[in-house]
Amino acid sequence: MLKGIFWDLVDKVFNLGAGFIISVILSRILTPEDFGLVSMVMVFISFSQVFLDVGFSSALVYKQDVTEEQYSTVFYINIAIGALLTCIMFLLSEVIAGFYGQSIISSLVKGTSILFLINSLTVVQNAHYIKVINLKPLAIFRAVAVIISGVAGITMAYLGFGVWSLVSQSVLSALIFTLLIWVFSKWRPKLLFNLHSIKELWQYGSKIFIPNLLETFFSKLDVLIIGKIFPPASLGYYTRAQSLNSLIIQYSSGSLLKVFFPAISKNQHDLVKVREIYSTALIVVSFAALALLSILFVSSRSVIILLFTEKWIQSDIYFKILVLSGYAYPLSAIMVNVISGRGNSKAYLKLDLIKKAILIVVFTIGFQTGITGFLYGMVIFSFLAVLLNMYFVSVEIGISVTNQIKMVVPYFIIAASSIGLGLIVSNNVDLPNFFMLVAESATVVTSYALLNILFNSKAFLLFKGKFIVQKV
Repeated sequence: MLKGIFWDLVDKVFNLGAGFIISVILSRILTPEDFGLVSMVMVFISFSQVFLDVGFSSALVYKQDVTEEQYSTVFYINIAIGALLTCIMFLLSEVIAGFYGQSIISSLVKGTSILFLINSLTVVQNAHYIKVINLKPLAIFRAVAVIISGVAGITMAYLGFGVWSLVSQSVLSALIFTLLIWVFSKWRPKLLFNLHSIKELWQYGSKIFIPNLLETFFSKLDVLIIGKIFPPASLGYYTRAQSLNSLIIQYSSGSLLKVFFPAISKNQHDLVKVREIYSTALIVVSFAALALLSILFVSSRSVIILLFTEKWIQSDIYFKILVLSGYAYPLSAIMVNVISGRGNSKAYLKLDLIKKAILIVVFTIGFQTGITGFLYGMVIFSFLAVLLNMYFVSVEIGISVTNQIKMVVPYFIIAASSIGLGLIVSNNVDLPNFFMLVAESATVVTSYALLNILFNSKAFLLFKGKFIVQKV
């Protein structure tokens, strides 16, 4: 698990870092409208992408004794689905363009539809690497793909290809990753196909697939509605803020979350071990996520101007509100992975359906007051979702909601205090943008660290090597 965390952290630092730098360069060359147009297309691509594995990849990781017949059968099913999705998206390109009222969308959808077929070729290999927590090859493959496709995208942007530089970058990145995983992966499909053999995988995976489908739909519904109602530039501002927030979440918790599910799956019958892993993960992720989100809340304006220039400043207000709910994803991901990792896919599905029902209300009310009204609604929803997740975890492994709240509340209090001190500096000190960013960040980081040390937080003790997880 530690090796998995290390290599996935390398993956995040290098590949997401490189991707972020490339995105910054492209943002300086291209317009918010270009990014808005691509976001309109990627809504449909991302939603349809969920159908590629229909929960089989999670089932392959979860099941301890997968046969070659099962691996091969899933592989051929994925290819068939990928080819079908490519054809469907190609045929629906005009309909999607008509929905948005943007004629160029048709060509963009056709250009990106090939992603389904490309990505279908890597689902099984990717699951195989994750199952054994061998994340080093995946990190290297992604690094090569990100660098080559990024250089190509920047070159095309400089040459005036506009929005097509973003499309080409996405397709080329997927293609390079696929080629590398096929060259270096030891697994190869065999001439075996038996639908009956994957019945057990489907029984588990289908219950994971439905929540994933709903999650993707609802996670992209905001972009879909904004793209339909507002101009592409407004969507560009919003997605820029959203992508920056997602990057912070990935850096703060992505590595742990990626190995958390297989770790829980391997210890699914050892309830004491599951409790220990969950408690430690909850504390570490709370500490890391809230530290980074505190920095970004205070220094968001400085960050946006420094990275993306003044033309993106409208993203600042969206980003600040997104940060207020940014803690919910990493915490919720840990909680739901406890449920799915223990094999209770029925509870996983029930939990997700309840949250989606609440989210529909948020969407219905929120967008009546505009983009900012919707975002404030999401802040409220995030709080309710975390509490709901805690309740289901308490039923699953016996750690009460009260004890879970006690694990995370100290970091919220410390984060709020650090933000307060940071805002005092932000509102009362006048410096050039770069030095302002340094002053704001230094204030938050210093106060956050000192307060953790002062109150002897469990995260601080863990990093000192003295933290022993209490049996709950």
